[in-house]
Amino acid sequence: MEIGLFLCRDDAERRRMADIARNLRPGTPFLLAFFMVAGVSGVGTYGWLPLLPPAVALGAYLVLWKFNVARRRRPEYIWVGVLLFAEVMLAVSQMLGHGPRGFSLVTMTMPPLLAGLIFPRRVVFVVTVIAAALILLVLVAVDMPEVLHTPSVAYAQMFVLISLVVTALAVRDLDVASRRTALVDELTGTLNRSALTPKLAEITQQARVTGETIAVVIADIDHFKQINDVHGHPKGDAVLREIARRLSDCVSAFEPVYRLGGEEFVMLLPGLSAAAANEVAERMWSSVRKRPIDGIAVTMSFGVASSPIQESFDFDVVFARADHALYAAKRAGRDRVSVSDDGNDADRDSRRPAAPDADITDRRSGAHRRNSGVNYGRRMGRALTASQNQPSASPSALGAQDPVRSTRTVTEELEREYIIDLNRRLGTLFRVIAVGAFLTILTAAPEFGWHPLIPPIVGAVPYYLLSRFAYRFRRPDVVIGAGWAVFQTSIAVGFMLATGAPLFALSLLVLMVPGRCAVLRTRAAAAGTLYTAALMVTAAFVLDAHRVLADPATVMFPLALLFEAGYVGAVVGGSAVGFRGAGLIDGLTGLLNRTALNSRLVELDAQVASVPRSVAIVVGDLDHFKEINDTSGHTAGDAVLRDVAQRISSSLRAFEPAYRVGGEEFLVLLPDADADAALRVAERLRGVVRAEACGGVAVTMSFGAAASVPGVRFDYSEVFDRADTALYEAKRTGRDRVCVDQPVSMERAIAAMSTAA
Repeated sequence: MEIGLFLCRDDAERRRMADIARNLRPGTPFLLAFFMVAGVSGVGTYGWLPLLPPAVALGAYLVLWKFNVARRRRPEYIWVGVLLFAEVMLAVSQMLGHGPRGFSLVTMTMPPLLAGLIFPRRVVFVVTVIAAALILLVLVAVDMPEVLHTPSVAYAQMFVLISLVVTALAVRDLDVASRRTALVDELTGTLNRSALTPKLAEITQQARVTGETIAVVIADIDHFKQINDVHGHPKGDAVLREIARRLSDCVSAFEPVYRLGGEEFVMLLPGLSAAAANEVAERMWSSVRKRPIDGIAVTMSFGVASSPIQESFDFDVVFARADHALYAAKRAGRDRVSVSDDGNDADRDSRRPAAPDADITDRRSGAHRRNSGVNYGRRMGRALTASQNQPSASPSALGAQDPVRSTRTVTEELEREYIIDLNRRLGTLFRVIAVGAFLTILTAAPEFGWHPLIPPIVGAVPYYLLSRFAYRFRRPDVVIGAGWAVFQTSIAVGFMLATGAPLFALSLLVLMVPGRCAVLRTRAAAAGTLYTAALMVTAAFVLDAHRVLADPATVMFPLALLFEAGYVGAVVGGSAVGFRGAGLIDGLTGLLNRTALNSRLVELDAQVASVPRSVAIVVGDLDHFKEINDTSGHTAGDAVLRDVAQRISSSLRAFEPAYRVGGEEFLVLLPDADADAALRVAERLRGVVRAEACGGVAVTMSFGAAASVPGVRFDYSEVFDRADTALYEAKRTGRDRVCVDQPVSMERAIAAMSTAA
């Protein structure tokens, strides 16, 4: 297998590795310094010679730090090599020393723990196997008498190694999942705007080094608004998914398709001229129109541009020229590919004569800034009638929300959801580790007595209960942290009750640290790590104060592993929660997105399972939005969407969630709501949108609303379909109005069923 594929199979994996490594850099000097201090503290027992191999490994790391290999094309090769080299040097260090090695072997767990959080599973497996083999080699070759006298020295170290690596992999997988949620468009499976930013940074750097041209292809579905209006949003979603698949089939895995929003897609093609990119666009154009999608004939227009040869790639400039070419294709009749000549703005149609150029405003890719006025939560309401145009209050009369307070509320809610979700996902792993630690202590009972078993058994009960039911509390992190502290204390007390001095087993207190630090907020993670350190030091002094004072390394090495585990766990956990937040918020408008809606529906379904309650849905769609994009460009359309989203969020209460579910489509979910309440909400939103120009453009919005039948369990698909039908009734009857689908009452439904029977 090629090494490159073994280490990193795709760009997303490589970017994640580089990102985590970059996030770990600030605390790395402290960890290395503490490790070296721990080594120096053991000179009285081991001598100076064992410090040489780690110093060589540290020197290699500092050289790489100096040259900043993260900026090189394939830094993962180097970092894997450094980890393996460090592991070998630690093993050599163990062999060069003299005296008992049971407690110092924990240092050989540090590189595999780091690998587990950064690298793919296949790499971690190799590093862990090598580490385990080296630990066994050290024990058999130079420390066999201690192993024969105290067998638990060997299997305790192996258990610590495996437990920490498995925990690291679990946390790493959650970070990967959070990144995927943030970077992948849930509807089409293509990458989204958030994924485009790091790719641009990477590709711009490569173009600067190689001097290669970079082509940009922009694609837009023709008359997509009519597809939604005539066939409904479910059909429109099916068209988008199939279009994304066909576009992706026309390029390689290293040339991903990005969905900018709505029916707009963009492709970056490194190393291609405009002529070569035109061939790719022609394949896409042909693939889209070759056969209907669900019985709907679909066409697309394409704009193509490329950076000039031997000139630095400027995405803003190239994107603007590709956008210019796209609208030239639109003006010339759609269903075609238009190419912008390299180095100038003269467009040519690759299939038909070009239409006359028109002035067009430069469009910049950085238009997708987040609106901080996001609302998250629940609402009252129910469903009933239909209405049309009515006078509305101005936006100023509604009282806009405090954006800072709103953003802080959303962030806290996202963190709370993350803590609950991650605690649930890691719950089984934590219990397995706890049981494993108990069995490890149990097998050592003949050597150290049975008393150490009692405190962990007692402490496991409140730990399990607090962890299991933390979701019921407003601050689950506090409850989880309290349970963790109780369990850690019970293990430390168990050590103190041991007959003899099992100092080598102090590292058992580290087992749950990376997972718990990933779950908790940063301050709580730091407090938990420091509390564990205090327990470790206290237990060591109670067990054998004389030995600890004579050889501080007995405690310093486990502390070094503890601080590494706490730091890397907190960093990766922070990364996961950050991407999880990004994955729930639409990057352009700042509203919640489809992923957040799906999560909310799962929660809502659980809430209404026992006591069915009426739930209403309001669906809104901007009128004639396609014309804004076609005549003024995507930048103007983005400005309208941001302004509309801000007005919607400012017009709702703090506990009323608004979601952007498509290009110009918005949804408001109203638990405990009837049709009258939904109608009032929809009318209020319609009024604030039309009161003043949005993004400098006068726009209107149509709304449809529906509610579940009181007393019947809420079915999102059924209620959404009725709200969607009401929306298109509003479109057909003149737009800029609200239509509400009236639910059939339970009594009428029963009567109708009886009549039919």
